[in-house]
Amino acid sequence: MNNIWFSQANKNAIKRRTTFSIQILVTLSVLLLLISQLTSPTAAYFEDSETVTITISTVVEEQEELMN
Repeated sequence: MNNIWFSQANKNAIKRRTTFSIQILVTLSVLLLLISQLTSPTAAYFEDSETVTITISTVVEEQEELMN
C-alpha cells in the first residue's frame, strides 16, 4: 500500500516539474519574440515629394492660335 502511494506521489512530482518546465519555456519564447520585435528595424520608408504642375503646349494649339 505504501509503495502505491509513493509511486503516485512520484508521478505527481514529475507532472508538476514537467508543467513548470513547459511554462518556463513558453514564457521565455514569448519574451524572446517580444524583444526581437521591439528591437528589429521597421520596414517603413518615407518619401518626400512635391507635386509640380506644368503646361506643355502642343503643335495643334499653336496652329489654332495662328489661325485666329
